Amino acid sequence: MIRKINLFFKEKLEKFIAEHIHQSMVPTNKKLNEIDNTLNKMSITQDILFDIIVNQNTGIQGFREPVTVPPSDFYTLQQQKDILESNFSVAYKYWEQASQAAEIEYSGAPDGSCSSQNNHVAVLFKYFCRQFLKGKVLDIGCGSLDIPVYLQDYPLNFIAGIDPFLPLKPHPFIFHQGFSEFIPWGDDYFDSIVIATSLDHVLSLDMALTEIKRVLKPGGTLIIWVAFVQGALPYNPLDPALKPVDLFHLFHFDKEWYESLLAQYFIQKHMLKIDAESFFYVYSK
Repeated sequence: MIRKINLFFKEKLEKFIAEHIHQSMVPTNKKLNEIDNTLNKMSITQDILFDIIVNQNTGIQGFREPVTVPPSDFYTLQQQKDILESNFSVAYKYWEQASQAAEIEYSGAPDGSCSSQNNHVAVLFKYFCRQFLKGKVLDIGCGSLDIPVYLQDYPLNFIAGIDPFLPLKPHPFIFHQGFSEFIPWGDDYFDSIVIATSLDHVLSLDMALTEIKRVLKPGGTLIIWVAFVQGALPYNPLDPALKPVDLFHLFHFDKEWYESLLAQYFIQKHMLKIDAESFFYVYSK
């Protein structure tokens, strides 16, 4: 029954995106309100089902044990930085500059972040995630807002977040300040992992993806929102000639090499194109 309902909403979401989002790459505020209202109406039946599953604790996998606090003796933020700098000395200095620029940008304009209700793609990602989220969820790069829009209405005690930046207001879920190259939970711990536009901010893709795979349960779900820049070159943090591609990034993803890289770690299950740049992916371990 749940699978049939999820397929129904996936088809509705794809149809809605095709009819509305592709008509205008920059929707007006009125159009954004129409989009949000329509999506809310589309999801009402699924919301009811979701509430039944969570509130009645029907035994769905992962909803029996909430997220626990990670070990207190894990690497500190500075220790993580020291390890990254020792392994990637050339790339690190540019990455540190990009991180500082991003922190200033996010703290100065939180409503413009990719986890805000004001971002129409983030709202779409919220409804996309609802089809696949289950059990204990880890949000990689959970951002400066207290609750990212795409995790609204999900049970807070089943959410954990990791981010190098402290939020503007405390997160109401378990939060660890750190980098995705160092995830403080044990092997096979999370049922679902979400990455919303943060994968292109890591220093080492190999380290980050290895850690993400380690903490995701067998059969678990990885949901990624990624932006592509056509023709962007593959990233190598050990390249001695490495230079940042812009103020906030050492690299951008091109669709071809992104998919090739992720295929080394996960099995792709779904892909949804939102616009010329934004894509949603679902993977399993």
